[in-house]
Amino acid sequence: DAFIERTGYTRDDYIGQKFTKFLPTESQRQLPELVDELNSEGMFDNREINFYSREKEPLPSLISGTVLELGGESYTMVTAKDISKQRATEERLRRSEQRFRGIFENAPIGILLVDMQGCIFQANHTAATLLAYDEQHMYGIHVSRLVPQADRQDLKQLLEQLSVGTSPQHKSEKKLCCQNGIEIWTNIHILLQRDRDDMPSYFIVQLADISDMKR
Repeated sequence: DAFIERTGYTRDDYIGQKFTKFLPTESQRQLPELVDELNSEGMFDNREINFYSREKEPLPSLISGTVLELGGESYTMVTAKDISKQRATEERLRRSEQRFRGIFENAPIGILLVDMQGCIFQANHTAATLLAYDEQHMYGIHVSRLVPQADRQDLKQLLEQLSVGTSPQHKSEKKLCCQNGIEIWTNIHILLQRDRDDMPSYFIVQLADISDMKR
């Protein structure tokens, strides 16, 4: 009943028909591997496959199969778990990730993502350009390397205070050191990002060049 209700077909639609009739082409290509596993192991477990609904809508499912002996003949019993909601959630997350990545990469201000040890694990194009770095060369360096030597310990202490303090953010004007040796003045905004359990996860560092204003 559950299978019929989900797909929209009737029992008469199914009985006597080939199994492949109700599968999209890409799912049909998976069947030889499943048949081989049935022949060798007598079962297969939790393989993702799509069924067609009556309206030809793909229905993502996890299927398991086992060989049964009934009346001296072999049959295959297949159970299917509908994972449409799970896949829809994953697709929303994927689109959200794409939107975030687009905003992150195209933001007109520099953005660095810094782990709880103070190391940069992501930098947008604006930040890399601002600091005269190749983006890939910023990954893994400690954020304190971006400030003059005399200010590095203060920045490390600031990150530590943010990670344990009641205030989740810091704003100030700071000098930063570009990879080419030039120092620039920036407005810097450091925000502590927490996970769903309210545990410190990483820092978001936003940078804006104010050198012209300082001059």
